[in-house]
Amino acid sequence: MTKKEKNKIQTSEKIMTGKIISLVVISILLLSVALLVGVGHEMLEQEEQHANTTLTSLERTEIDSRHDWHILNENSLLNLKTNYVYIYDPTAHDGHTHFYSPQTKQLLHSKLKQIPLFDNLYYNSKFGLLCYVTGTSKGIHYHLWEKINADFLLMIRIIEISILILGITILISLVYVKVIVAQLTQPLNDLTKNANQLIKTNQTEDLLRVPAGSSVEVQNLTSNFNQLLKQLKQQNKRERDFISNATHELKTPIATIKSNVQLIKRRGKEHPEIITKAFNYIDDETRLMQKLIDQLLMISKEGHLQSNQKLINLSDLIRQIKNDIQPTIKQKINLELTNNQNVVADETMLTVIITNLINNAAKYSADDTQIHITLVPYGKQIRLNIADQGMGISKEEKQHIFERFYRGVNVRGTIQGSGLGLSLVAELVKVNNIQVKLADNHPHGTIFSLIFERKSS
Repeated sequence: MTKKEKNKIQTSEKIMTGKIISLVVISILLLSVALLVGVGHEMLEQEEQHANTTLTSLERTEIDSRHDWHILNENSLLNLKTNYVYIYDPTAHDGHTHFYSPQTKQLLHSKLKQIPLFDNLYYNSKFGLLCYVTGTSKGIHYHLWEKINADFLLMIRIIEISILILGITILISLVYVKVIVAQLTQPLNDLTKNANQLIKTNQTEDLLRVPAGSSVEVQNLTSNFNQLLKQLKQQNKRERDFISNATHELKTPIATIKSNVQLIKRRGKEHPEIITKAFNYIDDETRLMQKLIDQLLMISKEGHLQSNQKLINLSDLIRQIKNDIQPTIKQKINLELTNNQNVVADETMLTVIITNLINNAAKYSADDTQIHITLVPYGKQIRLNIADQGMGISKEEKQHIFERFYRGVNVRGTIQGSGLGLSLVAELVKVNNIQVKLADNHPHGTIFSLIFERKSS
């Protein structure tokens, strides 16, 4: 990750602070806008009402001459500093039809801009904000402009106060949010430091400590991290054991092949008869090594095995497997099958499962014994039993026989094997949703049972 990319990454403190400050600013701005709109609307209504009241007062006064106009200006309570009046009286007796209050002519000759959304609100750079009302009474037309600069200044003051409050609130929020966020993120920071410490010191066997005073979420996160660490440690241990055991198991056939090759080199010329025997040993060990490698490859795909499941006639498949295996083993295989029993599974994997169980039965049984295979429906299930008359499996060893490279104490070094056959069976039955069970065969021997869901053809 580049330095520029690192700078773009924000901490939880920065993200939370930014979000909360944004929320505070938006809230205050919305509140200020609402306040301004509400107060401004109320002020405008009051100004309009006041202007209409003034206009009504003017309408009650009949102005038929300039003399009447002067009397109105001298005696009226009309504030000529904030009000501009224009009266048009076409019926005036002295011939004067237009009457203007001070500066009204200048106002009319200036450019007045109407404020959008407000029909009676105008603005001029010289006269400021003006509220305009008009009316007619007894043929006389009245026009009144009333200054509302004082109200405008009040609005400006409200805006200034709102900005001041916003600034103070932001400063207080920054301090408050910083304290709160620090309290919330401190357990996460402690957790990160703890994890980094474990990485630096390579203490892979230790677990993360739950930070003091942490929330339930942080405690759950720590617990989940520790659970993940345990699983990773177990996985690493399995992989190390797998490599170690695989190396050990491959050494035996390689050593046998090497010793026979050396035997041929040393004594092949003087004793040609040993060459055939040595080649037979090499061939046996090569096939054993090939089988071991195939099993290792299949087991290495644990968790990634893909099955091509389809409807299979299990009865016919068992007969085919029996015909293929019988010539390779000395024990006689007896079949007791119910015909046309169908299951859904991957045919290749199912063949490996049944073949491994039969070979396992043959490996640990005397040559003159029999292997009895039965296939019977059992309610909504189908049960396949493979029973041998071998040495049996002790109660303690039953807990480990499906582990990789596990071999019983009484067969190590005496019966050839890799300890992978049953572990491969355990993996393949999971992929195909098959149950596998183990029981004793009386008076001696073992029964492996495969239980399938029964399917109609």
